[in-house]
Amino acid sequence: MKKVFLYLKNDSALPMIQVYLNGYKGIQVFVQHDSAAFKNDLSFIGFPDALFIEEEFISQDIKENLDIIEQKICVTTEDKEIDGYRCFNRKNWEKACEDCFANLGENLEAEEFSDVPFHILKKVITPVCDIYIQISKNGLPHRIKLFHATEAVDQMTVEKYLDKGVRNASVKSSDKLQFLNSISNQIYTEMLMSPTDNIVGKALDTALILLKDIGFNSTSTQLIEGVVDAINEKLSHTKDGDLLAIKDLLNSKTSRYFKKAHLVSMLCGKIIELSSWGTHKHQNLMTFVALMADMTLDKEEMLFLTDKKSLEESSLDETDKSNVWTHSRDAFHMIQAYRDRPLETDLLILEHHGNKNGVGFSEQISTNLNKLTIIYRICEDFTIELLKLNEMNLDIKIMDIFQHLYIKHDKKVLHLVIDDLKKCFFN
Repeated sequence: MKKVFLYLKNDSALPMIQVYLNGYKGIQVFVQHDSAAFKNDLSFIGFPDALFIEEEFISQDIKENLDIIEQKICVTTEDKEIDGYRCFNRKNWEKACEDCFANLGENLEAEEFSDVPFHILKKVITPVCDIYIQISKNGLPHRIKLFHATEAVDQMTVEKYLDKGVRNASVKSSDKLQFLNSISNQIYTEMLMSPTDNIVGKALDTALILLKDIGFNSTSTQLIEGVVDAINEKLSHTKDGDLLAIKDLLNSKTSRYFKKAHLVSMLCGKIIELSSWGTHKHQNLMTFVALMADMTLDKEEMLFLTDKKSLEESSLDETDKSNVWTHSRDAFHMIQAYRDRPLETDLLILEHHGNKNGVGFSEQISTNLNKLTIIYRICEDFTIELLKLNEMNLDIKIMDIFQHLYIKHDKKVLHLVIDDLKKCFFN
Protein backbone atom coordinates (compact mmCIF):
# COMPACT_ATOMS: atom_id res chain seq x y z
CA MET A 1 0.00 0.00 0.00
CA LYS A 2 1.45 3.34 -1.08
CA LYS A 3 1.05 6.29 1.29
CA VAL A 4 0.35 9.75 -0.12
CA PHE A 5 0.24 12.89 2.04
CA LEU A 6 -1.77 15.94 0.99
CA TYR A 7 -0.47 18.99 2.85
CA LEU A 8 -2.62 21.50 1.00
CA LYS A 9 -4.97 24.42 1.45
CA ASN A 10 -8.60 23.53 1.96
CA ASP A 11 -9.80 24.93 -1.35
CA SER A 12 -11.51 23.48 -4.39
CA ALA A 13 -8.36 21.63 -5.53
CA LEU A 14 -8.03 19.51 -2.38
CA PRO A 15 -11.27 17.47 -2.64
CA MET A 16 -10.68 16.85 -6.34
CA ILE A 17 -7.15 15.57 -5.70
CA GLN A 18 -8.36 13.52 -2.74
CA VAL A 19 -11.23 11.91 -4.64
CA TYR A 20 -8.97 11.27 -7.64
CA LEU A 21 -6.29 9.55 -5.54
CA ASN A 22 -8.82 7.54 -3.56
CA GLY A 23 -10.06 6.19 -6.86
CA TYR A 24 -7.01 3.90 -7.13
CA LYS A 25 -6.34 0.60 -5.44
CA GLY A 26 -3.14 0.43 -3.46
CA ILE A 27 -3.11 4.09 -2.39
CA GLN A 28 -3.83 5.37 1.10
CA VAL A 29 -4.36 9.12 1.34
CA PHE A 30 -3.69 11.24 4.44
CA VAL A 31 -4.66 14.92 4.59
CA GLN A 32 -2.88 17.52 6.72
CA HIS A 33 -3.88 21.16 7.06
CA ASP A 34 -1.11 22.52 9.27
CA SER A 35 2.52 21.82 10.13
CA ALA A 36 1.64 20.27 13.50
CA ALA A 37 -0.63 17.69 11.84
CA PHE A 38 1.99 17.07 9.16
CA LYS A 39 4.76 16.44 11.70
CA ASN A 40 2.44 14.28 13.78
CA ASP A 41 1.61 12.06 10.80
CA LEU A 42 5.30 11.75 9.96
CA SER A 43 5.92 10.49 13.50
CA PHE A 44 3.00 8.07 13.72
CA ILE A 45 2.52 6.97 10.11
CA GLY A 46 6.02 7.38 8.75
CA PHE A 47 7.32 9.03 5.61
CA PRO A 48 4.98 8.91 2.62
CA ASP A 49 5.81 7.55 -0.80
CA ALA A 50 4.58 10.81 -2.28
CA LEU A 51 3.80 14.26 -0.94
CA PHE A 52 1.59 16.97 -2.40
CA ILE A 53 2.50 20.22 -0.67
CA GLU A 54 1.44 23.82 -0.99
CA GLU A 55 4.25 26.12 -2.07
CA GLU A 56 3.79 28.41 0.92
CA PHE A 57 3.90 25.45 3.33
CA ILE A 58 7.50 24.62 2.46
CA SER A 59 8.99 26.24 5.53
CA GLN A 60 12.42 25.91 7.10
CA ASP A 61 11.14 23.96 10.10
CA ILE A 62 9.90 21.05 7.98
CA LYS A 63 12.42 21.08 5.13
CA GLU A 64 14.70 18.53 6.76
CA ASN A 65 11.73 16.16 7.06
CA LEU A 66 11.02 16.52 3.35
CA ASP A 67 14.45 15.56 2.01
CA ILE A 68 13.90 11.85 2.60
CA ILE A 69 10.63 11.84 0.60
CA GLU A 70 11.39 10.83 -2.97
CA GLN A 71 8.27 12.19 -4.62
CA LYS A 72 7.55 15.79 -3.73
CA ILE A 73 4.90 17.56 -5.77
CA CYS A 74 4.54 21.27 -5.14
CA VAL A 75 1.16 22.83 -5.89
CA THR A 76 1.55 26.46 -6.94
CA THR A 77 -0.64 29.36 -7.97
CA GLU A 78 1.47 30.09 -11.02
CA ASP A 79 3.90 28.21 -13.24
CA LYS A 80 7.37 28.03 -11.67
CA GLU A 81 10.26 25.74 -10.78
CA ILE A 82 11.48 24.85 -7.28
CA ASP A 83 14.61 22.78 -6.75
CA GLY A 84 13.81 19.28 -5.54
CA TYR A 85 10.11 19.48 -6.43
CA ARG A 86 7.97 18.79 -9.44
CA CYS A 87 5.75 21.85 -9.63
CA PHE A 88 2.22 22.03 -10.97
CA ASN A 89 -0.18 24.93 -11.18
CA ARG A 90 -3.20 24.05 -9.03
CA LYS A 91 -5.37 24.39 -12.14
CA ASN A 92 -3.50 21.36 -13.49
CA TRP A 93 -4.17 19.16 -10.45
CA GLU A 94 -5.14 16.19 -12.64
CA LYS A 95 -1.74 16.26 -14.39
CA ALA A 96 -0.09 16.37 -10.96
CA CYS A 97 -1.96 13.21 -9.96
CA GLU A 98 -1.02 11.46 -13.19
CA ASP A 99 2.61 12.42 -12.64
CA CYS A 100 2.42 11.01 -9.12
CA PHE A 101 1.10 7.68 -10.39
CA ALA A 102 3.75 7.47 -13.10
CA ASN A 103 6.52 7.78 -10.53
CA LEU A 104 5.24 5.53 -7.75
CA GLY A 105 7.16 2.64 -9.24
CA GLU A 106 4.30 0.24 -9.86
CA ASN A 107 1.15 -0.04 -11.91
CA LEU A 108 -1.83 1.19 -9.93
CA GLU A 109 -5.22 -0.12 -10.86
CA ALA A 110 -7.99 2.44 -10.95
CA GLU A 111 -11.02 1.82 -8.74
CA GLU A 112 -13.91 1.86 -11.15
CA PHE A 113 -16.45 2.59 -8.41
CA SER A 114 -16.52 4.73 -5.30
CA ASP A 115 -18.84 4.29 -2.32
CA VAL A 116 -21.34 6.89 -1.14
CA PRO A 117 -23.49 6.59 2.01
CA PHE A 118 -26.73 4.89 1.00
CA HIS A 119 -28.92 7.14 3.13
CA ILE A 120 -27.78 10.17 1.14
CA LEU A 121 -30.03 8.85 -1.64
CA LYS A 122 -32.97 10.06 0.44
CA LYS A 123 -31.87 13.57 -0.56
CA VAL A 124 -31.66 12.80 -4.29
CA ILE A 125 -34.51 13.56 -6.68
CA THR A 126 -32.85 12.90 -10.03
CA PRO A 127 -29.22 11.70 -10.05
CA VAL A 128 -26.67 13.12 -12.47
CA CYS A 129 -25.07 9.69 -12.87
CA ASP A 130 -25.93 6.02 -12.55
CA ILE A 131 -26.14 4.65 -9.01
CA TYR A 132 -25.15 1.08 -8.23
CA ILE A 133 -25.53 -1.36 -5.37
CA GLN A 134 -23.51 -4.45 -4.55
CA ILE A 135 -25.37 -7.71 -3.97
CA SER A 136 -24.36 -11.31 -3.48
CA LYS A 137 -24.87 -13.61 -6.47
CA ASN A 138 -23.91 -17.28 -6.24
CA GLY A 139 -21.94 -16.42 -3.14
CA LEU A 140 -19.90 -13.75 -4.92
CA PRO A 141 -20.19 -9.94 -4.81
CA HIS A 142 -21.99 -8.54 -7.83
CA ARG A 143 -22.73 -4.90 -8.67
CA ILE A 144 -26.04 -3.94 -10.29
CA LYS A 145 -27.41 -0.62 -11.46
CA LEU A 146 -30.06 0.54 -9.01
CA PHE A 147 -30.98 3.95 -10.46
CA HIS A 148 -30.27 5.40 -13.88
CA ALA A 149 -28.91 8.88 -14.49
CA THR A 150 -31.58 11.55 -15.11
CA GLU A 151 -34.36 9.21 -13.93
CA ALA A 152 -36.22 9.88 -10.68
CA VAL A 153 -35.02 8.00 -7.61
CA ASP A 154 -37.74 5.75 -6.19
CA GLN A 155 -37.73 6.59 -2.49
CA MET A 156 -39.69 3.44 -1.61
CA THR A 157 -36.80 1.41 -3.03
CA VAL A 158 -34.34 3.49 -1.01
CA GLU A 159 -36.30 2.84 2.18
CA LYS A 160 -36.50 -0.88 1.39
CA TYR A 161 -32.73 -1.21 1.13
CA LEU A 162 -32.16 0.94 4.20
CA ASP A 163 -34.48 -1.36 6.15
CA LYS A 164 -32.34 -4.27 4.98
CA GLY A 165 -29.30 -2.60 6.50
CA VAL A 166 -27.59 -1.51 3.28
CA ARG A 167 -24.95 1.08 4.19
CA ASN A 168 -23.38 2.08 0.87
CA ALA A 169 -24.29 2.63 -2.74
CA SER A 170 -21.65 3.34 -5.36
CA VAL A 171 -21.07 5.55 -8.37
CA LYS A 172 -18.34 5.59 -10.98
CA SER A 173 -15.26 7.11 -9.34
CA SER A 174 -15.07 9.70 -12.08
CA ASP A 175 -18.65 10.78 -11.26
CA LYS A 176 -18.42 11.01 -7.48
CA LEU A 177 -17.56 14.68 -7.03
CA GLN A 178 -20.15 15.76 -9.60
CA PHE A 179 -22.72 13.54 -7.87
CA LEU A 180 -22.07 15.08 -4.44
CA ASN A 181 -21.98 18.59 -5.89
CA SER A 182 -25.35 18.04 -7.54
CA ILE A 183 -26.92 17.00 -4.23
CA SER A 184 -25.48 20.03 -2.47
CA ASN A 185 -26.62 22.40 -5.21
CA GLN A 186 -30.11 20.91 -5.33
CA ILE A 187 -30.72 21.22 -1.59
CA TYR A 188 -29.11 24.66 -1.42
CA THR A 189 -31.49 25.89 -4.13
CA GLU A 190 -34.47 24.38 -2.28
CA MET A 191 -33.35 26.13 0.89
CA LEU A 192 -33.10 29.52 -0.83
CA MET A 193 -36.55 29.15 -2.36
CA SER A 194 -38.30 27.80 0.73
CA PRO A 195 -36.29 27.96 3.98
CA THR A 196 -38.71 25.88 6.07
CA ASP A 197 -37.48 23.90 9.05
CA ASN A 198 -37.86 20.65 7.12
CA ILE A 199 -35.78 21.82 4.17
CA VAL A 200 -33.13 23.57 6.29
CA GLY A 201 -32.94 20.46 8.47
CA LYS A 202 -32.43 18.30 5.39
CA ALA A 203 -29.66 20.65 4.29
CA LEU A 204 -27.85 20.32 7.62
CA ASP A 205 -28.17 16.53 7.66
CA THR A 206 -26.77 16.39 4.12
CA ALA A 207 -23.91 18.73 5.01
CA LEU A 208 -22.93 16.45 7.89
CA ILE A 209 -22.87 13.44 5.56
CA LEU A 210 -20.69 15.34 3.09
CA LEU A 211 -18.33 16.49 5.84
CA LYS A 212 -17.67 12.89 6.85
CA ASP A 213 -17.07 11.89 3.23
CA ILE A 214 -15.13 14.77 1.67
CA GLY A 215 -14.48 17.20 4.52
CA PHE A 216 -14.83 20.97 4.38
CA ASN A 217 -14.91 22.24 0.83
CA SER A 218 -17.19 24.30 -1.39
CA THR A 219 -19.62 21.39 -1.72
CA SER A 220 -20.25 20.98 2.00
CA THR A 221 -19.69 24.53 3.21
CA GLN A 222 -22.27 26.09 0.89
CA LEU A 223 -24.89 24.03 2.72
CA ILE A 224 -23.50 24.85 6.17
CA GLU A 225 -23.41 28.56 5.44
CA GLY A 226 -26.88 28.38 3.91
CA VAL A 227 -28.21 26.73 7.07
CA VAL A 228 -26.55 29.39 9.26
CA ASP A 229 -28.09 32.16 7.15
CA ALA A 230 -31.53 30.53 7.26
CA ILE A 231 -31.44 30.07 11.04
CA ASN A 232 -30.15 33.59 11.68
CA GLU A 233 -32.80 35.04 9.38
CA LYS A 234 -35.50 33.16 11.25
CA LEU A 235 -34.12 34.28 14.61
CA SER A 236 -34.20 37.91 13.50
CA HIS A 237 -37.99 37.60 13.11
CA THR A 238 -38.59 35.58 16.27
CA LYS A 239 -39.85 37.59 19.21
CA ASP A 240 -38.91 36.99 22.83
CA GLY A 241 -41.19 34.37 24.28
CA ASP A 242 -42.31 33.21 20.84
CA LEU A 243 -43.27 29.72 21.92
CA LEU A 244 -44.97 29.13 18.58
CA ALA A 245 -41.61 29.07 16.78
CA ILE A 246 -40.31 26.51 19.27
CA LYS A 247 -43.49 24.45 19.02
CA ASP A 248 -43.26 24.43 15.22
CA LEU A 249 -39.66 23.26 15.41
CA LEU A 250 -40.49 20.50 17.89
CA ASN A 251 -43.29 19.28 15.63
CA SER A 252 -41.24 19.46 12.45
CA LYS A 253 -40.12 16.31 10.66
CA THR A 254 -36.47 17.07 11.21
CA SER A 255 -33.65 15.15 12.85
CA ARG A 256 -32.81 15.32 16.53
CA TYR A 257 -29.49 16.87 15.52
CA PHE A 258 -31.17 19.74 13.70
CA LYS A 259 -33.75 20.37 16.41
CA LYS A 260 -31.10 20.45 19.09
CA ALA A 261 -28.72 22.71 17.14
CA HIS A 262 -31.50 25.08 16.06
CA LEU A 263 -33.00 25.38 19.54
CA VAL A 264 -29.62 25.93 21.17
CA SER A 265 -28.71 28.64 18.66
CA MET A 266 -32.14 30.26 19.08
CA LEU A 267 -31.91 30.36 22.87
CA CYS A 268 -28.29 31.51 22.88
CA GLY A 269 -29.28 34.27 20.49
CA LYS A 270 -32.07 35.47 22.75
CA ILE A 271 -29.76 35.63 25.78
CA ILE A 272 -27.19 37.54 23.72
CA GLU A 273 -29.90 40.02 22.68
CA LEU A 274 -30.64 40.71 26.34
CA SER A 275 -27.00 41.46 27.11
CA SER A 276 -25.30 44.83 26.93
CA TRP A 277 -22.38 43.43 24.94
CA GLY A 278 -24.01 41.13 22.40
CA THR A 279 -23.78 41.76 18.66
CA HIS A 280 -24.88 40.01 15.49
CA LYS A 281 -21.36 38.55 15.28
CA HIS A 282 -21.93 36.77 18.58
CA GLN A 283 -25.21 35.35 17.30
CA ASN A 284 -23.59 34.17 14.10
CA LEU A 285 -20.76 32.60 16.08
CA MET A 286 -23.12 30.71 18.38
CA THR A 287 -25.13 29.41 15.44
CA PHE A 288 -21.95 27.97 13.93
CA VAL A 289 -20.96 26.44 17.27
CA ALA A 290 -24.40 24.89 17.78
CA LEU A 291 -24.32 23.37 14.30
CA MET A 292 -20.75 22.08 14.42
CA ALA A 293 -20.06 21.13 18.06
CA ASP A 294 -21.50 17.61 17.72
CA MET A 295 -20.64 16.99 14.07
CA THR A 296 -18.57 13.87 14.83
CA LEU A 297 -21.45 12.18 16.67
CA ASP A 298 -23.30 9.82 14.34
CA LYS A 299 -25.93 8.28 16.62
CA GLU A 300 -28.92 10.17 18.00
CA GLU A 301 -28.45 8.72 21.49
CA MET A 302 -25.08 10.48 21.67
CA LEU A 303 -26.68 13.92 21.40
CA PHE A 304 -28.31 13.71 24.85
CA LEU A 305 -25.17 12.65 26.74
CA THR A 306 -23.57 15.49 28.68
CA ASP A 307 -22.03 13.80 31.72
CA LYS A 308 -19.92 10.77 32.54
CA LYS A 309 -22.68 8.91 34.39
CA SER A 310 -25.19 9.05 31.53
CA LEU A 311 -22.46 8.03 29.08
CA GLU A 312 -21.48 4.98 31.14
CA GLU A 313 -25.14 3.94 31.52
CA SER A 314 -25.92 4.37 27.82
CA SER A 315 -26.44 1.48 25.40
CA LEU A 316 -23.46 2.55 23.27
CA ASP A 317 -20.56 0.18 22.71
CA GLU A 318 -17.10 1.07 23.96
CA THR A 319 -15.99 2.56 20.64
CA ASP A 320 -19.00 4.86 20.51
CA LYS A 321 -18.52 5.84 24.14
CA SER A 322 -14.93 6.76 23.37
CA ASN A 323 -16.12 8.87 20.44
CA VAL A 324 -18.52 10.76 22.69
CA TRP A 325 -15.81 11.23 25.31
CA THR A 326 -13.50 12.95 22.81
CA HIS A 327 -16.02 14.49 20.43
CA SER A 328 -15.31 18.09 21.47
CA ARG A 329 -11.63 17.65 20.67
CA ASP A 330 -12.39 15.72 17.48
CA ALA A 331 -14.73 18.45 16.23
CA PHE A 332 -12.10 21.07 17.14
CA HIS A 333 -9.53 19.32 14.95
CA MET A 334 -12.01 18.75 12.15
CA ILE A 335 -13.10 22.38 11.93
CA GLN A 336 -9.52 23.58 11.49
CA ALA A 337 -10.01 22.77 7.82
CA TYR A 338 -12.84 25.31 7.62
CA ARG A 339 -10.87 28.49 7.08
CA ASP A 340 -13.93 30.76 6.82
CA ARG A 341 -15.27 29.84 10.25
CA PRO A 342 -16.08 32.76 12.57
CA LEU A 343 -13.29 33.72 14.94
CA GLU A 344 -13.29 31.61 18.15
CA THR A 345 -15.61 28.93 16.74
CA ASP A 346 -12.98 26.24 17.22
CA LEU A 347 -12.13 27.25 20.79
CA LEU A 348 -15.78 27.34 21.86
CA ILE A 349 -16.32 23.92 20.29
CA LEU A 350 -13.25 22.59 22.10
CA GLU A 351 -14.54 23.60 25.54
CA HIS A 352 -18.29 23.29 24.97
CA HIS A 353 -18.53 20.49 27.55
CA GLY A 354 -16.54 22.40 30.10
CA ASN A 355 -13.03 20.98 29.66
CA LYS A 356 -10.49 23.13 27.86
CA ASN A 357 -8.75 20.10 26.32
CA GLY A 358 -12.00 18.91 24.73
CA VAL A 359 -11.95 15.52 26.46
CA GLY A 360 -14.71 14.28 28.74
CA PHE A 361 -17.34 16.26 30.63
CA SER A 362 -16.89 18.65 33.52
CA GLU A 363 -18.99 17.82 36.57
CA GLN A 364 -19.80 21.49 37.09
CA ILE A 365 -19.70 24.45 34.73
CA SER A 366 -16.64 26.48 35.67
CA THR A 367 -17.24 30.20 35.94
CA ASN A 368 -13.78 30.66 34.43
CA LEU A 369 -15.02 29.47 31.05
CA ASN A 370 -15.76 31.88 28.21
CA LYS A 371 -19.16 33.47 28.93
CA LEU A 372 -20.39 32.25 25.54
CA THR A 373 -19.50 28.69 26.53
CA ILE A 374 -21.48 29.09 29.75
CA ILE A 375 -24.48 30.38 27.79
CA TYR A 376 -24.14 27.48 25.37
CA ARG A 377 -24.05 24.89 28.17
CA ILE A 378 -27.13 26.29 29.90
CA CYS A 379 -29.07 26.45 26.63
CA GLU A 380 -27.95 22.95 25.64
CA ASP A 381 -29.11 21.47 28.95
CA PHE A 382 -32.47 23.23 28.61
CA THR A 383 -32.84 22.02 25.02
CA ILE A 384 -32.05 18.41 25.86
CA GLU A 385 -34.68 18.32 28.62
CA LEU A 386 -37.20 19.92 26.28
CA LEU A 387 -36.49 17.44 23.48
CA LYS A 388 -36.66 14.46 25.82
CA LEU A 389 -40.14 15.43 26.98
CA ASN A 390 -41.28 16.12 23.44
CA GLU A 391 -39.98 12.80 22.09
CA MET A 392 -41.68 10.90 24.92
CA ASN A 393 -44.94 12.77 24.25
CA LEU A 394 -45.02 14.03 27.83
CA ASP A 395 -46.43 17.33 29.02
CA ILE A 396 -43.82 20.05 28.67
CA LYS A 397 -43.72 22.18 31.80
CA ILE A 398 -41.20 24.93 31.19
CA MET A 399 -40.93 25.92 34.85
CA ASP A 400 -40.02 22.34 35.81
CA ILE A 401 -37.14 22.44 33.34
CA PHE A 402 -35.90 25.70 34.82
CA GLN A 403 -36.13 24.25 38.32
CA HIS A 404 -33.99 21.34 37.13
CA LEU A 405 -31.41 23.79 35.74
CA TYR A 406 -31.26 25.83 38.94
CA ILE A 407 -30.54 22.67 40.94
CA LYS A 408 -28.02 21.27 38.46
CA HIS A 409 -26.11 24.54 38.08
CA ASP A 410 -26.15 25.78 41.65
CA LYS A 411 -23.94 28.86 41.39
CA LYS A 412 -25.06 32.46 41.50
CA VAL A 413 -23.37 33.45 38.23
CA LEU A 414 -24.97 30.47 36.47
CA HIS A 415 -28.35 31.31 37.96
CA LEU A 416 -28.06 34.74 36.36
CA VAL A 417 -27.71 33.10 32.94
CA ILE A 418 -30.69 30.86 33.68
CA ASP A 419 -32.64 33.96 34.72
CA ASP A 420 -31.89 35.51 31.34
CA LEU A 421 -33.00 32.34 29.58
CA LYS A 422 -36.23 32.38 31.55
CA LYS A 423 -36.92 35.91 30.27
CA CYS A 424 -37.15 34.43 26.78
CA PHE A 425 -40.31 32.66 27.93
CA PHE A 426 -41.70 34.76 30.76
CA ASN A 427 -41.58 38.56 30.68
